[in-house]
Amino acid sequence: MNSRIETVKRHCKLKVAGFQAFVLPAVGPGFAVLIACLISTLFGASQAVAQTSGNTSALNSEISSGTSSGTSAGINSGADRAALALPANTIPVPLMRQSTDYTCGVAALQSLLAYYGQDVREDTLSKILKADRKYGTRYRNIAGYAEAHGLPVRIQKDMTLQQLESDISAGHPVLCLIQAWAEKGSQTDYASDWNDGHYVVAVGFDHDRLVFMDPSTSGHYAYIPLQEFEKRWHDVDGHEKLNHFGMSFLKDGSKTNSAKMTPLE
Repeated sequence: MNSRIETVKRHCKLKVAGFQAFVLPAVGPGFAVLIACLISTLFGASQAVAQTSGNTSALNSEISSGTSSGTSAGINSGADRAALALPANTIPVPLMRQSTDYTCGVAALQSLLAYYGQDVREDTLSKILKADRKYGTRYRNIAGYAEAHGLPVRIQKDMTLQQLESDISAGHPVLCLIQAWAEKGSQTDYASDWNDGHYVVAVGFDHDRLVFMDPSTSGHYAYIPLQEFEKRWHDVDGHEKLNHFGMSFLKDGSKTNSAKMTPLE
């Protein structure tokens, strides 16, 4: 299952900031003023970039369908793009970021394992699950690993939204297969798209949106309106078409933040 990971390219910003470090040779006063203006303008631009990059809550809090901004942001736009408080029923599954464009399933399982107190590296898990560029991670491999490590799961096809919300309310995170992060962004008709499969973990909901641990979103949970989610809730696993696929993790997990310190080795 593929998803596109957005990489922040910092080299342009560093080049702009780097103008401060240059020592200019002796030149005429007019040329010096021209250079000074250029430096001031570019440095001002770099400060604007820095200020903008620091305000990423809204951009990173939604599953992407792309925007005209040139960066992958969420499916919402305008006023609805604001970062929101998490619903009270949100299951505190740890945030994990996938390291390749085909290991969203691996990172999703890694986050669920961490929630249940099991620490496994993504690269190690990727090999065990036999993730590859063509098929991503097969859901049966995920289920098999979970079951073998004490985590019972229930796989549902044609799962209803009510069943999904019921599992979340019971404290059971649900691994879902949807369409997201398409190259065409907001121009994509996700209702008919089967080429941009992506694993996400449903962890919460309110009256009009679902909340996810999204392996392609860094530092924040993601949300998506319920109607939009239903349009995207399908994918292909190998040659098997899956509509409304959900893998519910049935073991009770931590209800509070279980962060702790361990020795650095």
